[in-house]
Amino acid sequence: SLGTEMILGAFLAGAVLSLLGVSGDEDTRPGLEAIGFGFFIPLFFITVGIRFDFGALARNPAAALLVPGLLAAALAVKILPALFLRLSFTWRETFGAGILLSARLSLIIAASGIGLRLGLIDPAANAAVIVVAAVTSTLAPIGFGFLAPRAPGRKQSPIILFGTGDLSLQVARELAGRGETPVMLGPLAEAWAKDVDPRSWAARFDPRHVRSFMALSPSDDENLLAGREAVSAGVPHVIAAVNNPSRLPEYLAAGVRPVVHGVAQAALLALIAENPVFVGQLMAGHAAFQVQEHVLENPALAGRPLKDVALGPDLLLLSISREGEMLIPHGNTVLQAGDQLTLLGSGPALESIATRLSGTDR
Repeated sequence: SLGTEMILGAFLAGAVLSLLGVSGDEDTRPGLEAIGFGFFIPLFFITVGIRFDFGALARNPAAALLVPGLLAAALAVKILPALFLRLSFTWRETFGAGILLSARLSLIIAASGIGLRLGLIDPAANAAVIVVAAVTSTLAPIGFGFLAPRAPGRKQSPIILFGTGDLSLQVARELAGRGETPVMLGPLAEAWAKDVDPRSWAARFDPRHVRSFMALSPSDDENLLAGREAVSAGVPHVIAAVNNPSRLPEYLAAGVRPVVHGVAQAALLALIAENPVFVGQLMAGHAAFQVQEHVLENPALAGRPLKDVALGPDLLLLSISREGEMLIPHGNTVLQAGDQLTLLGSGPALESIATRLSGTDR
């Protein structure tokens, strides 16, 4: 009706859908993206490749000379503005970003196709534009990878154990059997490092990213002091063993989660009595199934009932911790951002759900 080109019309249709979106249309965008990126966009580029007339470029020397000129312009119009990044980044990062931004593909090819159909450019110029798009899209990421420093790999949040007794060593060995590498504090750390892995406490660990801090010393005074320091440093989960139950109020006042040996042992034995098969798998250090806790950070999953989130056959959601309240999940439980999910499952299944919950699978 508007008389626009098909490509521009498709863009305007998407903009209208975005502007007129109402509650309940949350599934529309993922569906359109799946169809677009999985079907129509590949067909578009296949069509562009079929229609690419390299002979027209070879027959027109002037158009052939247009290619290096367009390449230079493509780099200049991105690298020059990127120089402002030098205010916050190194020269290598700045030039790397400019080169990466110079990659052109869909937009420039679509614009060139529209110009060709409207008679604004000839087939030779259209071929030159496609060559530039292909060259920049291929070489720009390579240039960026050469210039920009390697991003550090995503490190797993550490578990820190404080203590000088056998309990710390037993917990550390149990964690190691489950694929973890705990960081040991105290005189026991040196012996543990020689036995398993040379790790020690260092300032490189951001307390806010520590998964949990456990004070397992035989001394309540040491556990309380270490736990209080961990809380003040910003560690989100601080747990301490309590030998004298009368000191529980001190731990709670310090923001430390206390675990009383006798009570914890009795509770665990009662759990085993009620659920011998389930707990038996949990107690096997190298069992196929493990229990992990993950925080829901993916906005695509927030606000959705659990029954609509396919966990898979190898996963079981045991509980949800939300704002200090423990929820027993069921199919109609609506997930919220920041929920801490306790999951039981196989190693690969837990790795997959961790990626989905963090939103890094896109």
